[in-house]
Amino acid sequence: MKKDDKHKLDSAAIEKIIVKTAPLKRGAINPDAKKKKRPLSGYMKFAQSIRPKIVAENPNFAVTDVMKKIGKEWGKLTDTEKEKWNKK
Repeated sequence: MKKDDKHKLDSAAIEKIIVKTAPLKRGAINPDAKKKKRPLSGYMKFAQSIRPKIVAENPNFAVTDVMKKIGKEWGKLTDTEKEKWNKK
């Protein structure tokens, strides 16, 4: 076996790479769309509920600023309050 031969891919391996990395054509079904989605975390549920209030209070905030504010608010919660969000 030559030195360069071990780095060559067979046609099946190349096809797998192309299929995984090729963009979907318009109207094509994403194979991952059928996967069951995980439930939202407590943090995400909290963020969804508090985000409209923060945006209303701070209309000039960029998206990153809003998320920073949500993170600070989440950090202020006690463990028992966070657990309530995780159970919802």
